[in-house]
Amino acid sequence: MTRRGVLDPARVHETLGEMVDQLAAEPGGLRAYDELVELFAEEGNFEQTAALEDYWNHLLEKHNFTVLCGYSAAHFADPGHSHHLREICGRHTSVRSQSADSLGTWLTTR
Repeated sequence: MTRRGVLDPARVHETLGEMVDQLAAEPGGLRAYDELVELFAEEGNFEQTAALEDYWNHLLEKHNFTVLCGYSAAHFADPGHSHHLREICGRHTSVRSQSADSLGTWLTTR
């Protein structure tokens, strides 16, 4: 879905978009977990992380399903990255942190 670390919109639609279009129509509902956003964040590629989050939100406008994302708080521990976390969390309808993750809790409550 990427070319040289950048999302290719046509490839994203061909793989992710068409799959969601098909599976969201199935009885029982669809729940998706996006691992690629975590990989982008791990690389510090927050622009592409946000772009993929925006694509998921585009799909959510078309279909009723659940998207789950998981991020390691360590990717946002650098004070210069905290605004990226706020931007990413702002793209979600719900944000949770495990109580055992003191860094994650601190980052999401700032």
